[in-house]
Amino acid sequence: MAEASETLRQALDGSRPPTLADVNELALYHSDFHIRSFDGQRLILVGSFDLCYYHGLELHFIEVTHIDCPVWFHSPTFADEGQVRDSDGSIADPRRYTIRSDEGRHMIIARTVEIVFGTVYYYDRGAALKPGERIAPWVKQARAEPAAAPDPAT
Repeated sequence: MAEASETLRQALDGSRPPTLADVNELALYHSDFHIRSFDGQRLILVGSFDLCYYHGLELHFIEVTHIDCPVWFHSPTFADEGQVRDSDGSIADPRRYTIRSDEGRHMIIARTVEIVFGTVYYYDRGAALKPGERIAPWVKQARAEPAAAPDPAT
């Protein structure tokens, strides 16, 4: 990865909250994105250089009322276009978030977006995790073997 800007480094180390500008800078290196889940309220998009093994960033759209987004998309830039009028009044202060990608222009209407940085592996790494890394919840992890009892003959 090329040298990250100072503002992105601050967001990555947790010294300030991440913004969509940080996501756009990081998306230059995490070019593959897809919808990880949607539970009717929360839409989670994940991005990575290689979505077969891990993802490095997540966008959690909260209180979603509209989704116009492909399941898989590439090389996105994200924008908050501001507040919109919610025709059914189902959420307070809805905002329009746009995604421009190789596949076109897409839109999500939601109350807010939360950004999560950190590597999420799609396979068991045992105890080799560093700070900010985790294993995806669906990965079956090997159980730690109990320590062998000391040999009384020695």
